[in-house]
Amino acid sequence: MRASLVAIALACLPATLLMGCEGCTPVIEEPRAPCELPDGQVLSIGNTGPAGDGCNTCVCTGAEKLDCTTRACNDAGPEQDDAGPQPEDAGTITDAGVGEGPCHDEDNDGFYSCVDPDHPERPSPIDCDDQRFHVQPGGIEFPDTTEDDNCDGFNTDYVTCDCGGLASNPRDLASAMDLCGDVIVDATKNGAPVQFGVVDAYQGVIEERVRVRVDDPADPIVVIGNSCLMTLSSGTATGPDDGQGPGACNFQDPDPALGSGGSGDQICDLAQVHLTLRAPANAHGFAFDFMFLSYEWPEFLCQVFNDTFYAIVETDAVFEGAATNAAFDTAGQPITVNVGFFENPPEWTVPLEGISHARPSPGPCSVPSAPGCQLPAYCNEPNFDARNGSGSGWLTTTVPIAPGEQDIKLTLSIHDESDSILDSIVIIDNFRWLNLPTELETAKEEL
Repeated sequence: MRASLVAIALACLPATLLMGCEGCTPVIEEPRAPCELPDGQVLSIGNTGPAGDGCNTCVCTGAEKLDCTTRACNDAGPEQDDAGPQPEDAGTITDAGVGEGPCHDEDNDGFYSCVDPDHPERPSPIDCDDQRFHVQPGGIEFPDTTEDDNCDGFNTDYVTCDCGGLASNPRDLASAMDLCGDVIVDATKNGAPVQFGVVDAYQGVIEERVRVRVDDPADPIVVIGNSCLMTLSSGTATGPDDGQGPGACNFQDPDPALGSGGSGDQICDLAQVHLTLRAPANAHGFAFDFMFLSYEWPEFLCQVFNDTFYAIVETDAVFEGAATNAAFDTAGQPITVNVGFFENPPEWTVPLEGISHARPSPGPCSVPSAPGCQLPAYCNEPNFDARNGSGSGWLTTTVPIAPGEQDIKLTLSIHDESDSILDSIVIIDNFRWLNLPTELETAKEEL
């Protein structure tokens, strides 16, 4: 089994982990110091805290890496504790970053609560909510919030993405996962045509993720997002899949931790969607939902046949822009048949009966051949419900970004490993920009 460098949620450090299935003990390098602020506060990747000078803030971008703003503190006003008594009508706000005069920028988004003729250099659009950074002129409307996030007088003018596009068009593939509009700077793909799909429901069983917003009692629920899904497969993306795959085996492993040298493993049936994104000025991160299914479960657990899904990100908020896999389980394992999220059929969170990746099969778990990999406990159950495939259930990956960051890169990638048969598929939906700071993490929804 090959080692993989991953970013682990709740830690500001990389780790080298031996991939294996649930219950496997990862081998971890000596940890490096986390991101620590002058006041002793420890930050996770993508989180921010005070720089200690009364006006600037720092974001954790990697192990021992703090990226701090460099505002001139004498223009920001004194800290509250040092301000002294102020007359009620003095017009000076004492919180850091608000500026001087009657107009304030309390949320440090660059926009002020009014127009001050003594400061013509300031932007003229008025901040309609100077307490929330994600509410600012020129931003985007977040479907999940009830605030007027872009200060245009409405709170329902968010972007909706069309369905019914062509799987041959990478922008249509992105639209199927609810990502569209001017935020997409560039979109390309590579792989056989059969490996990409835009579907209303995968094999009639797996439907789109439904997101809702709760409004007032008279109109309590707003459904968010479109009714289609993006599918990406090492075989057939629209199903039913015969498990044979396109059969090409001349690719380099796209694991960003391996660099240009690759792993030496045989990589087959590689399919990828490459997106370059421009972050909205009021977004702190993004998220998307996905489900990974594989024919290789359970017969090839702890074997060399590791079909793999990567979500490779390049953003200034994660390891200073170095390519990083953002899709992994709680032990830091990339998304393969061995990932800890894989579900035993009696515990399916999404019923998979009737689809080609989860047919009844007499094949039990095999004897492990990968060093350090342990089979899940259910392999030894006397009434084990062996199938020709299973899945991870719906997972959510979140990625921090720097607001307004240019040219964020997201590559969605799937491949067969060590053979070109017994395929896997990833179903992706519900891309959304996040209005609050987040961490690099992949997690399963608690039911």
